[in-house]
Amino acid sequence: MAGARPDTWMPLYWGDYVRDTGHLGCAGHGAYLMMIKHYWCTGTPLNDDDSELWRIACCEGKREWLKIRPALERLFLIGDGLWRHKRVEIELAKAVRKTEERRESGSKGAEKRWGSHEISDSLAIAEPLAEPVANGMAKNAPSQSEEEKKEQAALVPKKPAKANRGCRLPENFVPDREFARGLEIPDQRIELEFQRFCDFWRAKPGQSGVKSDWPATWRNWCRKAAEYLGKSAAASNGHDAAWLAECDRACAIFAKSGEWKPHPEAHINVRPGHEHCRIPPEILAKHGLPPTPSADGRAA
Repeated sequence: MAGARPDTWMPLYWGDYVRDTGHLGCAGHGAYLMMIKHYWCTGTPLNDDDSELWRIACCEGKREWLKIRPALERLFLIGDGLWRHKRVEIELAKAVRKTEERRESGSKGAEKRWGSHEISDSLAIAEPLAEPVANGMAKNAPSQSEEEKKEQAALVPKKPAKANRGCRLPENFVPDREFARGLEIPDQRIELEFQRFCDFWRAKPGQSGVKSDWPATWRNWCRKAAEYLGKSAAASNGHDAAWLAECDRACAIFAKSGEWKPHPEAHINVRPGHEHCRIPPEILAKHGLPPTPSADGRAA
């Protein structure tokens, strides 16, 4: 494992440590930790040289080292002039393997994203820079062109736009009056509906008064207004067949019993004989009822 340098962090399993080091004293624990620390950071076994080992173990001198050496020898495999540590070797191998796996995964990801051409270009740029930077000499090095930067920026996925959460009715909202006119709503009625529209939505509390598309909300309001006006006009001018049928039915009952009981949705609120009755005269005559009087008391 010579040359391995996973110098970010070293795993230390305290359960195993306590079981293996119960025979060590205070000085022995300190020396042992310094030795495996050095082993991990260099990635190489320790030389079996007392003049070197006592310094690695941070002992006060060679004499102290020779005193604790026998206890530490039990924790290493000594041979061929080297002190080897089985657990450190295993963890070093794991760390090196993970590093290689990450490097390979990163290369594959970069190749998938940028393509082999861009990767070779980036390596060609990085290699000339390595030596001047290491020697502390800043030399002119090739850099990416503006066109290449734009191409790479275009490949970076953009953040999705935030969804429109809507707003309350703006103070400067202008209604589409032409749309309302297209529904045959009179101009005077359009202005009245716009006032109702503003009052209705500005009186709404909190989120209930928030819309993401106010022009569409206005168009829907106009459609409902046109539908209401159409029904009202049909009821008032007598052209609706259902309304005429209801007038006929109600007048027949009234002529026989004197009770006025039209259907509530028919909008026939005024009984025959009243000056505001809107029932056609032919229906009144059919059932022997008097015609609607005019304002001066004469029959209309």
